Amino acid sequence: ISDSLKDAINAFLVANVIRDLRGDITAHRSMMINVTRFVNTQKSLHKAVKDYLAEIKTSVKVYAGLVPGKALQNEHINDLFVAFENEYGSEEFSWNDIQAHLFDSIMPVLAQVAHGGGDDLDYSLYPDGLRTIVVGGQRLSRGLTLEGLIVSYIYRNSMAYDTLMQMGRWFGYRSNYDDLCRVYMDSTSQ
Repeated sequence: ISDSLKDAINAFLVANVIRDLRGDITAHRSMMINVTRFVNTQKSLHKAVKDYLAEIKTSVKVYAGLVPGKALQNEHINDLFVAFENEYGSEEFSWNDIQAHLFDSIMPVLAQVAHGGGDDLDYSLYPDGLRTIVVGGQRLSRGLTLEGLIVSYIYRNSMAYDTLMQMGRWFGYRSNYDDLCRVYMDSTSQ
C-alpha cells in the first residue's frame, strides 16, 4: 500500500469519528479505491487494504484508551492523529475527542471489493449504517453508487476528463459532511 493510500484510509477513518461526533451514527459511509479494471489486481489490493485496516483496528483496541501522549507512540494512532491534524484539525473537535471515539467509530469499518461479479454492496443489510472501504475499477468508475462517499482514492490512469470526473465524484451536496470529503490520487496517476 502506498503512503498516499495509507493517508487516504486514515483520513476516512478519522472522518468516521467526526461523523459520529456530529450525530450521524447510523449513516452509511464509504471510501472508494479505484485501482484498475483487472479483477486479480483488485483482489490483491483488497487483501492488502483489509490487512492494513486490521493492523489499525488492533492498534486502536490496544492503545486508543491510553492517555494521548502514550497512545501517540503507536505508529497507527500517530498516523490517525496526523490525518486529523492535516485534514480535519479545527476548533470543532479536539484530538482528545477523536481518540476517545476511535474504537466505536473504526471497529465497524469493512474492506470490500466490487468488480461487478455479483458482489455489489447491499446497504439494506446494514440498518445501523455500513462503513466500508471499497476496492474496484470500472464498476466504481461507472454505475455503482457508494452511499455516504467521503473519500475517493484514484490509482489509475485515464486520459478522458469525464472519466476522471466520474471517478472523483462530486461531493458538494453531502449534507452535514461536505467539509469532510476528500479526493486522493497517487503521484503516478495521470
